[in-house]
Amino acid sequence: MRRVTILLFTILVLLSACKIKSPIMPEWDLTLRVPLMNERYYASELVDSTDIFVDPNDVVYMRNVGQSETPELGTIAIQPNFPTQAIPILSGVEFSGSFSIVDPVNNYQLVYGLLENSVFQSRFSQMLSGVSSVLVTFVELRNPDGSPFQISYSGNEEWQNTNLNFHYIGTSGSSAIIEDIHYTILTISNHATNTVVGQFELAMDGDLAFSKFEGRLPNFRLDMEDTTSSLDIEYPYGLQEAIQLLEATINLTLTSYVGFETEFHGEFYAINYATGDTRILELVDANFQYYMTAPAIGGQPGITNIIFSNRVNELLQIMPDYVELRNSYFLIKSTTNMDIGSVRKADRIIGDYVINAPFHFTLVEDQNTGYTKRIIIKETVDLEISGENRNRIRDNALLADMAVSVINTLPVGVKAELYVGSEPNIDIDDPDTFSFVKSFNVISGTLAPGNQSIDLSLTKAQIDVFDNPMVYLQWVFYFEASAESVTITASQADYIHVQSMLTARIHVQESK
Repeated sequence: MRRVTILLFTILVLLSACKIKSPIMPEWDLTLRVPLMNERYYASELVDSTDIFVDPNDVVYMRNVGQSETPELGTIAIQPNFPTQAIPILSGVEFSGSFSIVDPVNNYQLVYGLLENSVFQSRFSQMLSGVSSVLVTFVELRNPDGSPFQISYSGNEEWQNTNLNFHYIGTSGSSAIIEDIHYTILTISNHATNTVVGQFELAMDGDLAFSKFEGRLPNFRLDMEDTTSSLDIEYPYGLQEAIQLLEATINLTLTSYVGFETEFHGEFYAINYATGDTRILELVDANFQYYMTAPAIGGQPGITNIIFSNRVNELLQIMPDYVELRNSYFLIKSTTNMDIGSVRKADRIIGDYVINAPFHFTLVEDQNTGYTKRIIIKETVDLEISGENRNRIRDNALLADMAVSVINTLPVGVKAELYVGSEPNIDIDDPDTFSFVKSFNVISGTLAPGNQSIDLSLTKAQIDVFDNPMVYLQWVFYFEASAESVTITASQADYIHVQSMLTARIHVQESK
C-alpha cells in the first residue's frame, strides 16, 4: 500500500512540473505576383490614315491636306464717261461723236467684252415737228448678231431702257485697246441743213458689266477663302520641345481658270491649343519673292505646282492642332508690256495643299542633362486590382517590388518615370494627385536588342496603394538627346514591349 502511495505521489509531482502547450497552427511565406501590364506598342499604331501615314520605306510621316479657292470672279465693271450735256441733233448732216470707256480708277483696258445685265438709257427730247427719222449708230458696240447697235427716234421723248445682254464691244482675239465708243447721228427732216431739230441724251443704269473680258486688268484682286484644316493627332505633352523636325514640306497646287498670270499672296497659320504656341509662314520663295501662277490658255486651266520647304518645319514644330491658309489672294499683274489676258465671270482659282512631315528629327538636349525635355503620355494606364489580391496586400504583404521588363527596338534610349496613384487625372506637377513615382532607364534597341529587366522596390506605404480597387499609372519619358538624326519607321520590327508585375512577399498563417 505504501508503495502505491509513493508511486501516485511521484506521478503527481511530475505532472505538476509539466506545462501543457496549446496546438501551434502552421504558417509560411509565399510570393504573390499581380500582373500589371503586358503591352507591345508599335510605331505603326500611330498610323491612322487620317493624319499619320507610312511611306513605301516604312517611314512614319504626318500629312494634312486642304483646299481653298476664290469665289467666282464675277463680271468686270466699267463706268462709261457719257457726255454730261445733251447732244444736239442737226438736220440733214451726219453728226459724229464719242464717249470714253477708260476706267479712271482701275485703269482697266478693254479689247473685247461680252455684256451682261447692262441697261443702256437714251432719250430724244425737244424734237421739232417735221423730223422724219433719227438714227444713232454705235460703231464699237455690237448686237449679238454682230451688227452695230442702233437707236432710232419713234416719236417718244421719254427715257428708253435697252438691255444689252449678249451685246459686245470690240473684237475677240484682237490686241487693239478700245478707249472710246464712237457714234454717228443721221437725221432726215424738212428743216434746213444744220438746223438743230432736237437733242439726244445717254445714261447708264449702273455700269457696263462684262461676263467675258479680254484686255488688261492691272492689280485686279481675287481673294481666297480662308480654310482651316484640323490635325486630329493626340500629341504627347512636351513633344514639341523634345524633338526638332528636320524635314517638312508643303506642296501647293494652284489651278487657275483665269486667263491672266497672277501673283500669289498668302500665309499658313498654325496653333497648338494646349500650349498656346502659334506660327505664321508667309508663302514666298527663298528670295522672299511672291510666286506667279500660270494663266489658263485655250480653255484649259493653268497649273502651278509650288513646293515650300523653307521654314515649314518651324510651322509644324509646335505640333499644331490645326493649320489655316489665310490672308490669301491673287493679283493680276497686267501691265502695258504684258500680253492681253481674258476672264469669264465663272473663273476662279483653286488651291490644293498637302503638308508632309516625316518623323525624321533630332532629339534636343535640355540644359546639359543628356536627355530631352519631358514628354508626357496623355492617357493613363488603368489597373483593376481584384478583391482577393487587395486583401492579401493589405493584411499580409511584408515587402514588394515592381518588376518591369522592356524590349526596345527603337534606335533611341529613354529615361522613364512612372507616376502611380489611386485617383485618375494625375498631374505630375502636383504631388497631391499621385502617391509615388519610380524612374528607370531603358537602353536603345541598337545597344540592347534583347530584354531589359528592371526591379523597382516598394515601401510599405507604396505597397498599400495597391489596396485600392483601381490604380492609375502615368508615363513620362525623357529621350536621350541625339546629335544625329533619328528616323521612326512603322515596320513590325519597330516597337516597345513593356511587361510589368507587382511581386509581393506575403506572410500567411492559417486561422484556428
